[in-house]
Amino acid sequence: MQERQVISKEELLRKLNEELSKHSEYYLCKYEDVTRLDAPDDTGANWKDALLVCSGMHSGTCKPTAFELVNEMRKKYNIR
Repeated sequence: MQERQVISKEELLRKLNEELSKHSEYYLCKYEDVTRLDAPDDTGANWKDALLVCSGMHSGTCKPTAFELVNEMRKKYNIR
C-alpha cells in the first residue's frame, strides 16, 4: 500500500472541496471539518467523518459522491 502524504487539516479540506467542485451540480455543498482519530484506524488513516454542509439542497443529494471522495482521500492523506 502506498504511504499517505501528511498535510494540514486545512489543506485536506481544500483538496476535498476542490474535488467536490468538479461536480458542478454540488456547487452549494462544502466540506467544513474532519474528525481526527486518536490513533490511526486499521487502514492507517488518522481522520474520518468529513462534515459536509449544503446550502439550499439536502446533503443526501450528493452523499454518494461525497462518501467516495472521502474514501479516496483517506487512502492518500493523513493530517498533522
